[in-house]
Amino acid sequence: DRTEAMMVFSYNAYMSQDIGRFQLVFPIISKANHACNPNSAVIAPEIGPGEIVSNRAIDEQEEVTVSYLCKADLLRPKAQRRALL
Repeated sequence: DRTEAMMVFSYNAYMSQDIGRFQLVFPIISKANHACNPNSAVIAPEIGPGEIVSNRAIDEQEEVTVSYLCKADLLRPKAQRRALL
């Protein structure tokens, strides 16, 4: 069903970083879990492959996490952030 496919796409897509023209889905990167205080970030250029880069040292047993929210949304109170997710 088209609606379901569009929902799956929108929940797994990242906005391109250049000027945000595109929503991009990366088969492996899109599997990363969310944290409001992530240890990594997604680089999503309009041209070329995306990548995950760490914001700090990550312990061997620690999960790699990224934020699904933009920086402005991360400043919202916890209840508002949860509603966005």
